[in-house]
Amino acid sequence: MLTRLLRGLRRPPAPVAKILEDGFRRAIYEEFCAQDGPAIARALAVHLPHDTAVTVAFDPVAVPHPMSCAWSLAKDRGSHFTFPAFQPGQLLEVVVERWLSLFDLFLAAQRKFERGGSAMISFNDLAAEPGLGFCGSAPGHILLPDFAFLQTHG
Repeated sequence: MLTRLLRGLRRPPAPVAKILEDGFRRAIYEEFCAQDGPAIARALAVHLPHDTAVTVAFDPVAVPHPMSCAWSLAKDRGSHFTFPAFQPGQLLEVVVERWLSLFDLFLAAQRKFERGGSAMISFNDLAAEPGLGFCGSAPGHILLPDFAFLQTHG
């Protein structure tokens, strides 16, 4: 099912294109630095379809790896993202950039899947744990395209 969903993602729809703009990314980056989940969700809500629910939290116990996030999807509550507590100097910009580039996938999953589910997402170049990631060779890794790489033709 995820493979079919990924094949259907050719280019971001208008709302997703808005959240990929530089100004928006910088504003979200500032909210990530403050670890203000409700502010991130409010900023996203302005650019996402009105029937899309997104919540964001920070919890170092639930997500111990600094370049990962836990994504859970409930049909009636939308997408919930839990990030680790970020420390200064970590690759926060990479996390924010890659997370925003996947919103087309998150929105498509919210529209298509009847049941909820959860997955870990690794934003690092090497997946730290089983789940969705941009790189990895273990049986538990499901690879995602790096849209920033594809949009610039490598």
